[in-house]
Order: sequence, then structure tokens, then C-alpha cells
Amino acid sequence: MGKTKKPSPNNSNNNKNNNTKPKQQPKAGKKKPSASKGRGVCFYLAIVLAVVLVFLAVVVQRSHLVSELTKTPIQHGIEQCSLEGVAEGVIGAEDVQIIHPYAFISSDNRTQYWDANSGLSVTQMVPNAAASGALFLYSFKDNSVTKLKLVGHNHQDFHPHGIYVAQQDAQAETYEIYVINHRRDRDVVDIFSVDARAQTATLLHSVSNELFPSINDIVAVPRKNNGGKIGFYVSNWYRYAPSSLLGTLETLLALPFTTLVYCEVSSTEQSNTVATKNATCKVVAERQQMANGVSLSPDSKYVYLANVMALNVKVFERTSDNSVCWCQLRVFRYIRYL
Repeated sequence: MGKTKKPSPNNSNNNKNNNTKPKQQPKAGKKKPSASKGRGVCFYLAIVLAVVLVFLAVVVQRSHLVSELTKTPIQHGIEQCSLEGVAEGVIGAEDVQIIHPYAFISSDNRTQYWDANSGLSVTQMVPNAAASGALFLYSFKDNSVTKLKLVGHNHQDFHPHGIYVAQQDAQAETYEIYVINHRRDRDVVDIFSVDARAQTATLLHSVSNELFPSINDIVAVPRKNNGGKIGFYVSNWYRYAPSSLLGTLETLLALPFTTLVYCEVSSTEQSNTVATKNATCKVVAERQQMANGVSLSPDSKYVYLANVMALNVKVFERTSDNSVCWCQLRVFRYIRYL
């Protein structure tokens, strides 16, 4: 009797393999989109939208701040005031300092080149100026206004901005005046010796530096508190030209791009050169929001700096090397008009 041949396991597997249809590979370009990838795109879009909304919110807030700065102030007792110096040429007075019996005035008719060139930096506008500015002396003795004669100032541009006056000899009525000058080639600090009786201002030094992108105001350290050296602080109110994109953002967003700079002139010899070579400068305070007015306390221990776009005045401690320390984090807030 013949035996029945059992099917081989290998043959069974082979039959199954032969009956199974091969899997078709997905065609290129027809991959099913991943859900995680879609969520990732939405996440990035949400971030971009959030950034845009924050940017717009900051712009609106800063625009409100600018409107606060441009409010018309309330005029009190204006009927007791009088307009002086117009006949003598005082137009566009920018800064004034009183050391009795005189008031020292910096004046420059900026409307002659500002209105036609809005958006440019002051230095860029200067070439369109029809005439230079001037320094004036107001006398409380007889209420007279006199234009000071510049001696030794041979540069064609003189457009004064912030000034600082130090008394040299009270009896002789001699003074030293530090002047921010926006020349067409660069911003400089001109230092003059003033003889009030002779009504002259003689140039001693003209200081320029790469740390002067757009200087605004100045205050000098008394020599008796500075080892006999000529030293001063200047504020930069812009880092970039207002007409540039960065300059516009700097204003709208109140970006902390501006600085306070200290400069020192080691020699007291008269120099009528374009730039005093032995003047050294350093940044002593960074990240300021449109730094503007700067002043010293009577004892020269503190430096006061106005931050226009922050609506405050910072109080810095002056150190032995004329650096500054915001040690006590003291800030005075501006009082807004109601």
C-alpha cells in the first residue's frame, strides 16, 4: 500500500508567497502630508503674527509718547515777557546759560534749511544754510544784546547748538564757552575764551571724534575738580541719521542706541586746527533713549542726563576717571502737561 506524501512546509510557504500580490510602492510626489508638519507651519505663522502685533502695539505707544512731547505747553505770565535780540540777529535760539550779569545765547536760524530738508540729520542739512549762526551776549546791566565776534575761527561753518559756560575771572569778566557746532563735514566741539567787555570769543580748541555721530548738549568738568585738565561730557541724541530706516525705527520705537561721551583735552595750548589731535574720548553711558540735555551737580559729583524718549532724567555718579556709574539707579520722571 503506497504512502501518502505529506506536503512539505517549504512548499506551503512557497505557495503562499506565490499567491501574495506584491505591494505597490507609492508614486513620487504623492506622499500624504504629515499632520505634524502642518502644525509646525501654523506655529511659525502664529509667532510671526505675534511679533507683528507687538511691533504695532509698540509703535502706537511710542506715537502717543511723541504726541506727549509735542503738546503745546501752558503759557503762564507771558504778558510779563518781552522779545529781545531780534534786531541783533537772535533767531532760533537753542541754548542759554546765565552767569550774572550776562546771559550767553547760542543761535542758528535752522528754519532756513530744516523745513526744506525735513528727515535729514542736522549735519546733512547744514550745506543748505544761507548763513552761519552766532553766539550772543545779553547784559542784565542795560538789557542789551550783542553778537560776539569770533576770533581765530576760520572754518566756513558755525551752527551752534548746546553750550556750556565757565567763569574764568569775575572781575575781568572773562569766560570759557564750550559750543556744539554742527559743521557740514562733521559735528565738533568748539572751545572759546570770551571777553565780555571786548565782546569777543577767541577759539582755543576744536574737537572732533568718531564718537560724535550727532551730539546735542555739553557740560564741562571744572578744572579744579579735574586735575587742571579740560574735560567735558557730550550727549548723542541720534545714532543713525533720522532719514534712514534705522533712524526712523530709533525714534518710533525709542530704541536705546544713543550715548553719553566724555572727552579730555590734555593740552591748554591754543589750537586753531580742524581737530585737536590730543583730545581723547570714551563712551561712559550706553543704551540711552535719545540722550539730550546734560548737566553736572554743583559739587561735580553727579551727572544728570535727560532721556527724551524715556521721559526721564538719569542721575549718574561721576567716578575718579570721569566714567559714570548708575549706582543708585536714580531717575527723575518728567512732569507731563495736563
